[in-house]
Amino acid sequence: MGWIRGHPDVVRRLAVLPLATALAPSPFDRLVATRLLEARRAILERRRVQLAYQRDHLVARLSALPWCRFQAPQGGLSLWLELLDTASRRLAVLAARHNLALTPGFYFSPDGTLDDYLRLPFTLPPEALDTAVDRLTEAHASLKGSH
Repeated sequence: MGWIRGHPDVVRRLAVLPLATALAPSPFDRLVATRLLEARRAILERRRVQLAYQRDHLVARLSALPWCRFQAPQGGLSLWLELLDTASRRLAVLAARHNLALTPGFYFSPDGTLDDYLRLPFTLPPEALDTAVDRLTEAHASLKGSH
């Protein structure tokens, strides 16, 4: 959802472009967005509480793992997990075999560093985070058998 602010002639020309029509939300979607904007403070507060709960849940699960370390983030949507015994690219490949999609840390670095880190979002419900940590643990356990 977005808006364009500009001279009326420019906005009219943009509005008739085929791509603009294809990307434009429906009138219903616009009405929903308007209602959400009216309630944004309450929505944001609920979302912050929910994310803090999910973050704390993930932190509790990861705290028991001896092969990594991290600092609980004060904000944001993800936690950076430092791997102490392997590269994130290697663990991401093994995690995929356990149906867990992870992005190695070096993808988030302009110079290709951060390969000792995984970025773990905590935007999912606790049950899904549990599944992810279980699969990550299984992938890490399979490091010994991989070459």
